[in-house]
Amino acid sequence: MSKSKQKLIDIALILLGVASIGTIALFSFVDFTLSAIPQIDSLAKDVMERVLLTVFLVVLCTTSQFAGILKFPTDNMGKQFVALLPCLAVAIANFPFSSLAKGNATLQNFQYVWLFSLQCVLIGVVEELFFRGIVQDVVWKKTQKLSMVLQTVICAAIFSVWHLVNLMFGQGFATTFLQVGYSFLIGAMLTTLRLVTNNIWLCVLVHALFDFGGNIVNALGSGEVWDVPFWIATVVCGVSCAVCVVAMLVKSDKNKAVLQPENIRSCGSDEQ
Repeated sequence: MSKSKQKLIDIALILLGVASIGTIALFSFVDFTLSAIPQIDSLAKDVMERVLLTVFLVVLCTTSQFAGILKFPTDNMGKQFVALLPCLAVAIANFPFSSLAKGNATLQNFQYVWLFSLQCVLIGVVEELFFRGIVQDVVWKKTQKLSMVLQTVICAAIFSVWHLVNLMFGQGFATTFLQVGYSFLIGAMLTTLRLVTNNIWLCVLVHALFDFGGNIVNALGSGEVWDVPFWIATVVCGVSCAVCVVAMLVKSDKNKAVLQPENIRSCGSDEQ
């Protein structure tokens, strides 16, 4: 790539980054509304922020050593599907079926489910491209001497600690630290899924479904989602998935020399 072309790309990335940060700051500190319904107003603003962040990350990946992250591998589809199943179970178990069926929770603004769905997809794309894509590739490259279990713990911890930023936006301590805890577990699950499949888009799918089930009542309605059936489904699926994650990591650790760098790191930085 010529120096002039690279300079233009760098300028474009800087402008996209500034636009993203500026939009987030604008919506956070300037009082104006896009909808008379507070929940929908918040949704619309978040979607606009995520669109800019998505464009920024896609351009960043496409024009750097991380371009391989965006590929959808079609080999070993059976293996990918098997690895995906326990993760899908956890994501689906996060949906408040019981609370909605009993009337403990309601969705007054269900007509905006399309906007909420778009938000979930964009959150999945942004966070997975960054954490399971760029961050995970960098961590894996810098810590090759460690076991896969420790590497996964590092990646999950980075993803988990990031959620402390929600304290800056007014989220309560109890809610935030609960989020930090389950984000570590979800981060470990998604890190392993990326490891085994080398498919970032499966991580995006699971992340989006998990957020859809976990946030739909807060985003589009009201009520209580934490009832006994919900807890049972969450615990059973969570424990089962944890067992699968550990088993896949142990098995992968034995074949680490085979898995690296092609199946674990897609960045291909050594080829640049």
